[in-house]
Amino acid sequence: MAAPYFGLHPDGIWRVPLQKTDATMQSAGGIMTTPRDAARWMLLQINDGKLEGRQLFDADLIRESHRSRVTPTDPVHDLFGLTGCGLGWLQGSCADQTILYHTGGYPGFRSLISFMVEPRIGVAVFVNEGSLGGRLMEPLAARIYKWWLGAELASPDEAIAGFLSLRDQYAKAIDADFARRRQRSWHLEADPSAYLGDYENEDLGTLHIARQDSSFAVSLGLMHCVAEPYTEPNSMRVELMPGRGEPLVFDLTDEEVVSVEYDGIRFRKQ
Repeated sequence: MAAPYFGLHPDGIWRVPLQKTDATMQSAGGIMTTPRDAARWMLLQINDGKLEGRQLFDADLIRESHRSRVTPTDPVHDLFGLTGCGLGWLQGSCADQTILYHTGGYPGFRSLISFMVEPRIGVAVFVNEGSLGGRLMEPLAARIYKWWLGAELASPDEAIAGFLSLRDQYAKAIDADFARRRQRSWHLEADPSAYLGDYENEDLGTLHIARQDSSFAVSLGLMHCVAEPYTEPNSMRVELMPGRGEPLVFDLTDEEVVSVEYDGIRFRKQ
């Protein structure tokens, strides 16, 4: 498997510490594939359920899954100017053609599978970089569609310059965020040792907190990170899901820690 990375970390290219396995929870259970099988999946879609001469799915079923059923109220923030949603397929436009697509990913990975039924073309893009890669999927796919359909294209130099400009914008924003976080100080009202130990949740198991230098090592299943100071009293910032900073907020009674809340879920101290 490809390894996941975060390319715009201030300290350089950073290997994401969490990699998807069958033991890692994920939306819809998590799906992995290969470029070859993604191509076969797109062929099946544009051929009404037929692949290599065999009718694997009912043609009406495939067409019904493509049909838009919901019109989004705020489409501007999605790929290809989102105009509708079918059964698993989002709908937009590219080069004056209707395009069906879906995206997904894990920390350090992003993917886009897309196709046009009428011109009978599909493009899949897979990236193993989590800070900017997801923003490059649409322009890369759109360029391929436009080239195939004979639409007007920016020159390669112009396209690359656009990508580099986007990279620089993101790098600047990420550097500023890291700089803000470095200025924070701890707001813990009890002795640091009071926050150490195991915290249990009936559904999600054990969240463990240990001392690590002047900070805290936090783990939950296969997820782990070193905590940072946060802005609220009795809290710390964690990235158990790499790239997604969230607070741990502790409940205290007479300077004794009794529980912690993570992502709206309560873990009770043992």
